[in-house]
Amino acid sequence: MTSISTIIPWHEIARAIQLPINGTALPQRTTCPVCRQRDSLQLYHDSKLGGAWHLCVHCGITGELFDLACRVFNLSLEETLTRLETLGVNVPDACRDSLKQAESYKPEQQRTVKLWQKAQRQYPHSQSISILRLRRKLNIYA
Repeated sequence: MTSISTIIPWHEIARAIQLPINGTALPQRTTCPVCRQRDSLQLYHDSKLGGAWHLCVHCGITGELFDLACRVFNLSLEETLTRLETLGVNVPDACRDSLKQAESYKPEQQRTVKLWQKAQRQYPHSQSISILRLRRKLNIYA
């Protein structure tokens, strides 16, 4: 599946959602548009899939930059593409094809997010020998 974030340059999406950025090089830190914390949103190049992804160290949002645009605009994937176009972003036809694939991928993505959330909740309480050894090795004492 081709990600929209690999088709539309990350800095064009960032500009459209009014993220204060410094040039086009990654990584970068900026203000999170969700929680408004200064320098808490980290932007990175996705070396596996291409494009850019984000992580807010304050509120915990994470994902591709296009996902962040959907959240900021509070719109569906298709509506966000249209909104980007109205803001002057070049949206190639390949983006709309990618949307069709993304919709079929959503259930798997949601399962992955739920698994990660469950792991985050249970990790500090795990008494597994492997987890305890790993925590000791990494000096993580919860």
